[in-house]
Amino acid sequence: MRVLVLGGTGGTGQETVRLLVASPEVDAVIVAGRSQSRAEQVAAALGDKASGRAVDITHEDQLAEVASCADMLVNAAGPDFEMQVPALKAAIAAGVNYADVAGDGRATDKALALDGEARARGTKALIGIGAAPGLSNLMAVH
Repeated sequence: MRVLVLGGTGGTGQETVRLLVASPEVDAVIVAGRSQSRAEQVAAALGDKASGRAVDITHEDQLAEVASCADMLVNAAGPDFEMQVPALKAAIAAGVNYADVAGDGRATDKALALDGEARARGTKALIGIGAAPGLSNLMAVH
């Protein structure tokens, strides 16, 4: 599986890409951030499974094109109230699965409103899986 991680150069993103690179189910991780050089620097520290890529989340068409090269888009970029919906829309447009660490209620409502589009494109989206509310959501499901 190829995974594109938005915000892969930030604190949460770096931990996310580190865990993904260590996973035997993941063949490649694309570390995406605003800076090409920073994305490449983070990727280089992770080994051969990782590569760096500059991406502007606010350009959904460009992001959808980049996402179409992956099997899954993981969004660790912030602020979540600005980045969640454009990232999810790009994943839907690319027809790839999606997960994020967002926790803003207003953005979450907008993301949930995209359910029909996601289902129509075959995109599975798991939103809000960060520390809060992610852990509490998982505990409630369990």
